[in-house]
Amino acid sequence: MASSARPIRVIVFITNAISAELAKRVLEADKVPFGEVGLIVGRNIVVPWADDCAEVVHYGVAASLKLAGQIRTLGFYRNGSAAVRRWLAAGEVREIYLANIDNLLTNHMLQWLRHGGKAKLTVLSEGLMNYQVIGIDDRAGWRWQVKPFVAALLGLNYAIPKQHLSGAFEPECGRVIAFAAPHIQAPPEKVQVLPFDIITPTEPPELGTVLVVITGIAQWMTVEAFERFADAFGAWFRTLNAKRVLVKFHPHYPSGGIENRLGPFETVTDKRSVEGMAADINAEAVVGFCTTALVTLKLRRPDIRCVDFGNDFYCEYAYHGDRSVVAFLAASGIEIVEMGEGA
Repeated sequence: MASSARPIRVIVFITNAISAELAKRVLEADKVPFGEVGLIVGRNIVVPWADDCAEVVHYGVAASLKLAGQIRTLGFYRNGSAAVRRWLAAGEVREIYLANIDNLLTNHMLQWLRHGGKAKLTVLSEGLMNYQVIGIDDRAGWRWQVKPFVAALLGLNYAIPKQHLSGAFEPECGRVIAFAAPHIQAPPEKVQVLPFDIITPTEPPELGTVLVVITGIAQWMTVEAFERFADAFGAWFRTLNAKRVLVKFHPHYPSGGIENRLGPFETVTDKRSVEGMAADINAEAVVGFCTTALVTLKLRRPDIRCVDFGNDFYCEYAYHGDRSVVAFLAASGIEIVEMGEGA
C-alpha cells in the first residue's frame, strides 16, 4: 500500500460484496469524491471502485474464523493500523463508514470518536448479522481475550462491544445504511434503506434446475453435528427431484463436503456474488443455509424460489441458539424448511 499525497477525508471499511455495494451507493449519494477515500477491504474480495480511491489496504489472505487462522492476517492488520493511525492523525477525516465494530480497525475508529475525534459515523449493513440480535456471546470467546492484546501491540485502542456488534446502537453512530427494512437491528430514526434493484433475468428459469449456495457452516460445528446436518440436507434435497444441480461454493471458507450429498452437480465458476450474478441465474430455485445471499437474491429476483434449510439446527452452532434471523428471512420471502424433529 502506497501513501497518497491527497488528503484522506473519508475512511471506509467493507467486508463483503454487500457492504461494498452499499458503500459505493451511499458515497455517490453523499457526493463524496472517491479520491478523498481511504478504503480498507476487510476480506479478500474484488471491489471494482477501489482503484478510484486515494489509498487502499487490501486483505490479501484467506479468511478464517479460527484462532490459529488469524496469524496470517497480521500483515493486513499491521498495514491497516498504520494507515488508520496516519489518516486520523492528519486531522482531515470528516466521515467514517464501517461495517461493524468488533474488528480491530473499526473498533479503533469508534474509540477515536469517543475520545474527541470529530467525524460523522455511518454503519453499513453487511448481511444477516444486521438483522438479528447479536452480541459477544455469538462470537468465538477467544476474540474477546485476544483482540485487546493484539490491538495494543498494533498501537490501536480497543474496547469490547457491549451492544449490537454492528455499531448501530452506539451514540457515535448517526446513520445506518440497510439493504432491507424489515427487522433491521438499529434505532429507526437512524435507518436509511438503499434497496437492491429488481433485475430482469436474461433468460427464463430452467424448470428442474436448482442452485445450491454453500457456506462455511462446517467451521462452527463439531464433525458429528455437521455430518448430521449434511445428511439431513441431502435427504431433503433429494425430495426436490432436481434435474440439474448447480453448486456455488463460498469464496473463503471450505464446504465440509456437504456437496457430496447432492448427487451429480455442476460447479458455478462465476466469481461474482449471488446478487451480483442475479440476472444470469436461470435456476428455478435457490437453496442454502445460514447465508445472506438468499435474501439479496430474492430482493433482486422475486421470481426465484429461495429456500433456507435447517435453521432450527444451524442457529445453535452459528448463533449460539439465537434464531432471531428467521424472522428476517421469512419477511424477505424466503421459504423456511426446518431440519425437523430431533434437531
